[in-house]
Amino acid sequence: MLKGLAKARHKCGMSQREFGNFLGVDKMTISRWERGQHMPRSNRLQEIAVALNVSVNYLFTGEDEK
Repeated sequence: MLKGLAKARHKCGMSQREFGNFLGVDKMTISRWERGQHMPRSNRLQEIAVALNVSVNYLFTGEDEK
């Protein structure tokens, strides 16, 4: 489960649909990632982190690094 994905997405002011469009995936894919039903491929994780200006670790934990 990507605990920090929804949190980071909200901080950027994007809906699931907007973020999905940005990444080229549908809204349901974003929803499944946020609920832990599916995981993005490893190469996609870095793309997501860069787009949301967070670390890959943040996507998993939802916590800022110390």
